[in-house]
Amino acid sequence: MTAPFAATYEDVLVMMKQFLSARELRIGGEESVRYAVEAALREIIALRDWNCLRRLWRVPLVAMQITGTATYQASGGAYPYLITLAGATVPSWAADAQIRIGDNAVACDVDQVLSTTQFTLRPPRVPLADATGAAYKMDKSWYVLPAEFAAAWAPAEQNAWCSGRYIPFDEWHLYDKFGPLTGTTRYWTIGPAPNRLGTMALYIAPQPTTATEYDLIMKCKPRRLAVTGQDAWNYQGTVACVAGSTTVTGTSTSFKSITAGSIIRFSDSSTLKPTGSNGSNPYIFQQTIAAVDTEAQILTLGYAAPVSLAGVRYVISDPIDLDECIYDAFLRCCERQLAVATGMKGEDLRNVQMAYDIAVIQARMNDNKTRGIVVPTVRRTRRLADGAVLPPEE
Repeated sequence: MTAPFAATYEDVLVMMKQFLSARELRIGGEESVRYAVEAALREIIALRDWNCLRRLWRVPLVAMQITGTATYQASGGAYPYLITLAGATVPSWAADAQIRIGDNAVACDVDQVLSTTQFTLRPPRVPLADATGAAYKMDKSWYVLPAEFAAAWAPAEQNAWCSGRYIPFDEWHLYDKFGPLTGTTRYWTIGPAPNRLGTMALYIAPQPTTATEYDLIMKCKPRRLAVTGQDAWNYQGTVACVAGSTTVTGTSTSFKSITAGSIIRFSDSSTLKPTGSNGSNPYIFQQTIAAVDTEAQILTLGYAAPVSLAGVRYVISDPIDLDECIYDAFLRCCERQLAVATGMKGEDLRNVQMAYDIAVIQARMNDNKTRGIVVPTVRRTRRLADGAVLPPEE
């Protein structure tokens, strides 16, 4: 039976060192090779919305809270910009929420949750005047996206017959400020998550009247490369496993929690470390690590081991989380990064660039997983109001 394709960070590092050695190229240390590989991974991901990197993602939406009343104290006391709820408790999602106090009030961001009934607001978006026992509306208009997020499209609320309409972030800001507050979610955009470095969020409008789900297609970035398979702790000691079991026991090993999600490869030798399929000691089998017990030095595999092994060598490395169809293009991209880093010039550099260009073209063709006739969906404009709105002539 054909096994699923799974290359590792170590495979790529070995190939890139061979690339440098064959051309007698020098580069500034091991870290420079690793940086070139990581840069190539970022480049190949940004090159295209690859079909093989698309995932379905579900965002749980929460309903607006309007029960009870709110008292606001702008200054004085232990905390400035303090909100105290009466007849209601602070919802679990309050840390990513905004609140409007009184009728026709502007949105203010929640800053710090203090208790089940109190929280503070984050300046500068705070009310200027105090309020006592006022009606309020508290909602969560943005939802943090996962770290692997790269792009998104075609979101739709539960049971919706069509996807929501994308609007630019600045347009969403105006709609959220002055538009209707609740109803079927129709508009969405992507923007930075407030006060979260390097994190993006999904912004929606209007807010749902009841808790629901928002499904979207998301382009996912591959797993970050960290475990090389070439650092000593990646293969220190020996391991044992039993056929039909997911437990791997280490002896004189140094398993770390960072290896959860990495790939472990098993040798049938007590002295020889396993290599890739094209190496001198190909692995017996490889498997994803589901969990790590660093105290007991025990690994839990994602699937049961197919054979029993005892006292054998192993190696752990991060997977190259790319489909086989674009793997070769990624390798050529790594070579191009190294060629530039080493100052390669002239015909040699042009050949490396040409090999990369050809590999990208082949990857684009192989990324298409369907061979049927694709019929485009055409949206018919039935009314003038459905047509595009053109800007006025200057």
